[in-house]
Amino acid sequence: ELASLLLHDLRSPAQSMVGYLELLEKEIFGELNEGQHQILRNAINLSDRTIYLMEELSQVYRFEQKEFVLNKTKIHLREFIDAALRTLWVQADKKEIKFVPQITKDLPEIMADGPALERVLVNLLTNAVKFSPEKGTVRIYVERSETFLGEPSIRFRIVDSGEGIPSERLNVIFDKYYRLSAGRKQSKGMGLGLYISKLIVEAHGGQIGAYNNREGGSTFYFNLPLSSPDDQ
Repeated sequence: ELASLLLHDLRSPAQSMVGYLELLEKEIFGELNEGQHQILRNAINLSDRTIYLMEELSQVYRFEQKEFVLNKTKIHLREFIDAALRTLWVQADKKEIKFVPQITKDLPEIMADGPALERVLVNLLTNAVKFSPEKGTVRIYVERSETFLGEPSIRFRIVDSGEGIPSERLNVIFDKYYRLSAGRKQSKGMGLGLYISKLIVEAHGGQIGAYNNREGGSTFYFNLPLSSPDDQ
């Protein structure tokens, strides 16, 4: 509980700090040279990352303490995927990575917590972009499946064009404290994103996992049941 209170109290001053840095970067208080602009942009990016990590930790705490309540509404899958891709457009464009969505026609709407489910998809897409090479491709498949628990479900697959994941690590990448570095050479890893994604998917009665592709790269997937008792 103390950790949750600290995260809550730290978020506000951190957000205020970003606001002040952005005012400086916009030259509200005077002109800056290019070097100063770059330093401020780096500081803003680091501050944004810190706030994001605090939000991740807060969400993990809420899930683990059973404080997170799903607010399910009807989700139109095509619109949902398009909205998630728009949030990653700038990040993908920097590496000239192409998104290729392949969504089965006439899929039914699903009942899900939209913001929570978007976090799952954005987490997986972010990793796909991070682990794919420049000018790579990230494919997004959304299709109906009858194989999950023997019941109708919707299956999401995000296929990247990276190096793949060491086979001995496939069973642990969704663990709370696991961290896989991009290309095994950089310090940036998956962080808590995959663990949070697992918590959200399982809260919806679904399943999440990953495997390596024969042709290279990896696939992250999750299944969501089309209906559950809580949807009634």
